[in-house]
Amino acid sequence: MRPASWFADSARAARCPYTWTEFRCLCRTTGTWILTDFLTGDIGEVQVARGYSSPLLGPNALGGTINLVTQEPTKRINADALIGTGSGDTLLASLRLGSRWRRFFFQGTLDWLLYNDVPLSGDFQVLQYRNLPHVTMTDRLNHSWSRDEKFGGRLGWTPRTGDEYVFSYISLKGQKGVPLYQGSNTNATYRNFWSWPYWDMVNCYFHSNTQLGESNSLKLRAFYNQFLNDIDMYSDDTYSVMNTTNAAHSMYDEHNDGASAEFNSRILPRNSLRGVILLQSRHPP
Repeated sequence: MRPASWFADSARAARCPYTWTEFRCLCRTTGTWILTDFLTGDIGEVQVARGYSSPLLGPNALGGTINLVTQEPTKRINADALIGTGSGDTLLASLRLGSRWRRFFFQGTLDWLLYNDVPLSGDFQVLQYRNLPHVTMTDRLNHSWSRDEKFGGRLGWTPRTGDEYVFSYISLKGQKGVPLYQGSNTNATYRNFWSWPYWDMVNCYFHSNTQLGESNSLKLRAFYNQFLNDIDMYSDDTYSVMNTTNAAHSMYDEHNDGASAEFNSRILPRNSLRGVILLQSRHPP
C-alpha cells in the first residue's frame, strides 16, 4: 500500500518530477516515483519550483520540480541518530555520520522503516469473507506490512572556492504486501493476491563544478541507475500457489546510464548564458 503522491499547481507527479540533489528519482515502468519508498533521514532541504521549469532540469516538468537536497557535513565530526516507533508495530531508525575537512568531505547514511500492519479505526466493522477461507480479518488492515531500507554515501573533493567534485551512492530496498478488499460485501470475489518480495533501486552519481576564470564555469554529471522489481501474483488466499491464468511471478530488471556537460557564462552584464549536452542510454529488461 503506497498512497502518497504530490501536486504542484494542479500538476500530478508525472508532470512535476522528483529529484534527489538534482538527479531524477523515478520508477521506469510508470515514469514517476512512489514517494513513500524514499526515506529522508539525510535530507536537509526541500526545494519546490512551481510552473514551467528550465529545460536544463529535463523533460516532463510542466508543473514544476521538487528537489530534495542532501545534507552535507559542516564539522570535523557530524553525527545524527534517531529511533522511533508508532502504531502497527512501526519501527523507524536513521543514522548519519560525516566529516568535513579543508579540501574534502565524506558522509554515510542509513535509514530503516518497518511496520507490520495498518491499524483500522475503532469504529470499523470487522467482517469475515466467504471467498477468503484462509484469511481471518482483524481490526488491522490485512496484508499491509511494509519494509524499506536506504543506504547512502557521498565523497567530495573541494580543491578551491567554487570547485566541487562529488560522487554519491544510494541504495533503496523495499518489500511490501498488498491489502485485500475489506469492505461491507462479504460475498466479494477476489482475483489479486499480490506481494512484492523486493522493490529495489541503486543509484550512482557524479557531479562536478569547475570555475573557468571569473565569468565561466563547467558542470559535468554522470549517473548509473538500476531498478529491480519483483511481484508475486498468487492464485488464492494461501499465497502459496500459482495455477490460474492471472497468476505469475513477474520480475523487472533495468538499468540506465548517461552523462551531461553544462557550460555557463556570465561574460555579458546582467545575463547568464548556458548550453547543455546530454547523453543517455537505456537498457530495458
